[in-house]
Amino acid sequence: MAAFVGDTLLPRLNQIERQLTELERLRFESLEQRLVELEKRIDRQDTRWERVTAATGTGRLDARAALHQMMVKAFSLADMATLCLEMDIEYDELPGDTISHKVTSLIAYIGRRNQRSDGEWDLSNLVKKLKEKRPSYKWPDV
Repeated sequence: MAAFVGDTLLPRLNQIERQLTELERLRFESLEQRLVELEKRIDRQDTRWERVTAATGTGRLDARAALHQMMVKAFSLADMATLCLEMDIEYDELPGDTISHKVTSLIAYIGRRNQRSDGEWDLSNLVKKLKEKRPSYKWPDV
């Protein structure tokens, strides 16, 4: 009887192990595909941001681009989380996983939240906070 159980269970266990291995492989491939898709989306967003900030004759956009570049250089992701906390902004709600994307999201969020009647974004509170956090930088007026 023990030989019968071993003869029937062992092949079944091997089959289950092969199926699990295949499922893990498929799941890994699915995660890899998702990662590639997300990286493409990030690249498209970067391209869009570069096009917007490269617009000539738009002093506000140039200033925002400068602000973005300086923030990326001056802050880490951990610094950004602290900055958001101090400004009462939910850091985890800002889209993006990289410092560049978090900065883009923060500037856009604050700009939309503080839009003036003429449609321009008021980022003065952000710049004021940046000057407090990194006084050695020459932050642009936006």
